[in-house]
Amino acid sequence: TDAIHLRIKLPKCAWFAHSQQHAPKTLKADKIFDASTQAFEVLGAFIGEDKAVAARLAKEISSSTKACFERVRDLDGQEGLIVLKQCIVPKMSYLIRTHRPELTREATRVFDTAVRETLEWFADAQLDSRACDIASIPTQLGGLGITPAGMIAPAAYAASLEAAAVDLKLPPADFKAALDKVASQ
Repeated sequence: TDAIHLRIKLPKCAWFAHSQQHAPKTLKADKIFDASTQAFEVLGAFIGEDKAVAARLAKEISSSTKACFERVRDLDGQEGLIVLKQCIVPKMSYLIRTHRPELTREATRVFDTAVRETLEWFADAQLDSRACDIASIPTQLGGLGITPAGMIAPAAYAASLEAAAVDLKLPPADFKAALDKVASQ
């Protein structure tokens, strides 16, 4: 690193590999990840084996939604809905754009349940399926504009994949194969 004038700050680093034998001895154990069994966060998305990524997504959403939704309920209805739409929903939107739908299935179920329970808390009533459908309508048409993440996950991922394909200039055959895989789910 001296040759390129960079210094590594080990407290901000993690080791992610299929073998732990070459991990720097100065890294703490919680910063060493086994690529075959664990998921690792990079720029807000998780990488690793599918099973590990799906489990990590579900765990992250379960723990973060609990805290976020509890805080939202401390606000009044209007403020709470704004925070829900502008701060909490975008986090899930990012996750469903950056992970294949089969990996986000459990996470979106947990998230959508938490959204519904929060809306019910604000309304002080149980929401039937018609009320949930109305809540997902855009605000310009009289709804809340909060669409269930599980419903839009395949389209969100496909759109993100298409945007990345254009930016990365993927060969058409590779792009079509990836898009077909998403469409088949």
